[in-house]
Amino acid sequence: MSDVSLLRFAGHRYREVLAHFQRLSQPAARPRAVFFPSQMPAEGGSALLRAFNVASTLRTLGWRTTVVPPQCELVQRRRILRLEKPDLIVLQMQRHPLNRPNLYDGYPAVFDIDDADFLDPRCVQAVRECCQGSRAVTAGSRFVADWCSQFNPNVTVLWTAAPVPKARPIPRPQDRAPVLTWAQSVPDRYPAERELVRQIICGLASRGVKFEFWLYGVTDPTGIAELLSAAEQFAVPVKTNPFLPYRQFIDSLCQVAVGLQPIAVESPFSRGKSFGKVLAYLAADVAVVAPDALDHPLFFRQSENGMLAQSLEDWITHTARLLQEPEFRQTLTDRAWQDFTRNLSIESAAQKMKTVFETVLRQR
Repeated sequence: MSDVSLLRFAGHRYREVLAHFQRLSQPAARPRAVFFPSQMPAEGGSALLRAFNVASTLRTLGWRTTVVPPQCELVQRRRILRLEKPDLIVLQMQRHPLNRPNLYDGYPAVFDIDDADFLDPRCVQAVRECCQGSRAVTAGSRFVADWCSQFNPNVTVLWTAAPVPKARPIPRPQDRAPVLTWAQSVPDRYPAERELVRQIICGLASRGVKFEFWLYGVTDPTGIAELLSAAEQFAVPVKTNPFLPYRQFIDSLCQVAVGLQPIAVESPFSRGKSFGKVLAYLAADVAVVAPDALDHPLFFRQSENGMLAQSLEDWITHTARLLQEPEFRQTLTDRAWQDFTRNLSIESAAQKMKTVFETVLRQR
């Protein structure tokens, strides 16, 4: 066995030991669920929020939950199941090749999906297989839930949620400088949304609105050249940030006044998204301008906890008001914080997942 193979073997066994320690450190006389995330939490994405965080919070609701590291092989996964004897398993996305219900016969599965991967011809069969082979499906948006309901009668919309900070960030929204952001990771991959943001920048600056513009996840400035050119044309200061770890990302957003959440609804893939960076905005107490489409109107109420835009004029007018009226910005974010805690917190997501689990157990 080569040194690399030996290290890989040792790493797999070490991760399995951690999974066993995790499950054995919890009370035995509880209903049990084993989560199979699609990736590690350090990689970010929905695995952190919808698997690791939800599983942890379910323990406070009376469940014994074990999260199996995605590096574990099939034989390890089956060994963990055989020893744990869970009441059900959770397959978080089909992107991991071992997240398939038919690999774990005898264990009722809940399939969790928060993106429209079924629109990719390379993924559609795997998503369909997961839907059909599971007792229940939790979907990140209505669009995703509607598609999944073709293949499973028990589909629940479960919005991706985020941890609510113990204390509201400082400075308060009304005390922040007029900083505007589009906090999309790798913005050069979103041409339609990028064009809308460019037009918003130009519209604001041409009306005399003074602000600074921040971007995140910038790896190559040439991919955002039109944004930088528009800002330079109107002398708008721009700050570009590289990809940041989540905690540093939130800390940076705590200096921002207004966050844009553009979504190109004409794109089928975009219609599968729900709140995205809205969660980071809410956690950082940033006032949000979002499209009046998809699931956004189910959470945001115009001029109460957010601003909803239907046209370019809406985007510019709403953003300008939030940048120029600190007291209104504070009132709006006060209500948004309350609704974030109630409807988009990890605690609310875990409670909904618990309800899904109970439905599956009743079916058994």
